[in-house]
Amino acid sequence: MHLENETTLVSNQTVSEPPSSAYDFNFNIQCAGYIEVIVSSPSNTYVEISGTYSPPSSWHSPNRGWTYDSGKIQVGRGGIVFFPVAPGTVMVAIGNNANSSTTATVTIVYYS
Repeated sequence: MHLENETTLVSNQTVSEPPSSAYDFNFNIQCAGYIEVIVSSPSNTYVEISGTYSPPSSWHSPNRGWTYDSGKIQVGRGGIVFFPVAPGTVMVAIGNNANSSTTATVTIVYYS
């Protein structure tokens, strides 16, 4: 799929994570597309992408929107995750599976 726009939402940001926790990034997405998450960490990590879509109030529809969630996608010490997103709020969680604190370097790109 070829999409017109590429927006870097987070560029090589280092985040600190306590044991068995996650660091959350939150965004408002205007158009459907997909998110690319690039993670590098010295520990076992995961990515989880979730969102809420709400149709415009001008739509006269019984559909009040919906939510979605990728579930935990294991990336180990590093990896790349692609996941489709809908307009609305999107949360990208970078999780630490280790029993000790760690850091992760994260880049998040939105394609629409």
